[in-house]
Amino acid sequence: MSEPSTASSARDAAIGSVRADRRAWALWVQTAISLALGAVLLLVVDWSELYASLAGTRPLWIAAGFFLLALQYPVTAIKWRASLEAHGLRWPLLRLCRIVAGAAFFNNFLPSSIGGDGYRVARTWPESAPKSRALSAVVVERLLGLGALVFLGLIGAVWVAVRQDAPTARLYVLGSVLALLVGSVGLVSVRSALRDRIAAAIRERPKFAALARNVALVRAARGPMMRLVVHSFVFHFIAVLAVYFILGALGATTGYWSVALVVAVSGLAAALPISLNGLGVQEGSFAFVAAQLGVPFDSALAAAVVVRVLVLPLTLIGGAVHLADLHVTDPEQPIDELAEAAPVADESRPAARATPSRR
Repeated sequence: MSEPSTASSARDAAIGSVRADRRAWALWVQTAISLALGAVLLLVVDWSELYASLAGTRPLWIAAGFFLLALQYPVTAIKWRASLEAHGLRWPLLRLCRIVAGAAFFNNFLPSSIGGDGYRVARTWPESAPKSRALSAVVVERLLGLGALVFLGLIGAVWVAVRQDAPTARLYVLGSVLALLVGSVGLVSVRSALRDRIAAAIRERPKFAALARNVALVRAARGPMMRLVVHSFVFHFIAVLAVYFILGALGATTGYWSVALVVAVSGLAAALPISLNGLGVQEGSFAFVAAQLGVPFDSALAAAVVVRVLVLPLTLIGGAVHLADLHVTDPEQPIDELAEAAPVADESRPAARATPSRR
């Protein structure tokens, strides 16, 4: 082996070691934060009130909340399918439901919720270029879902702000307006000053070219993207309704839009990569915001814990589905529209290497 290649291998090994150390430190920090926040919640909670909330649970309301939590899984598959179709990949819905179930297991039992997204990308990785379509489909679905959550939270914040004195509601409205302004200014800047630089970078680097191709696919797929937007709002409407029923089951009844604000704030807080799967952060922010809206802190914390507990059996079922899929020898395959179009494509474009897979 030549000296340059040896030096390159040593450098790559050193970089890999540094990255592994960083991941290990990040995991330790996230674990410490989750444990610290959990300890704080255990100290501030009134155990007698918490017990009273759980003792007075209404089973039918809990059942309704559990049903709505379970309903989120097929809805996730439906909106994800729309995103995949926008990227030229048509997957059978039942197959996507099974993958979503497996992803839910990894989301809850890996140190980061990104693990489930990585699982979805790996299970839908296409055979023909651009292969990054699987990653782009998950990213687009996540971003639009986040936008739907923020928008529903904004409606809730406005609804709460005009009816009561809630600092979180006012801050949420202000933050949303500022984010919209910053995003608009950034979009105008990109279109005017950075357009040529981005185009040059795309021409010089293949990875940017694949990104541009994915963006072009999304922009051309108006039908699937419209369905994705609608399904994203349906998903989060169901999520808020599930929490509404669980709060009601514990006797902490409040308005739907108040719950929407609580779910939005706690969901955004849990998305921050500072704890293990949002443990402690999500429950604490949920109880803190709900208490501002008139829900007893202890009842709100109990509701957040009940949501965690109800999700657990669903994720265990997802793990069983994943194990069952490992023994499937001939799973259903997608229809790759780009691979099918390759033989009749313009000769100036490179033909796809893989043959199209059909169901």
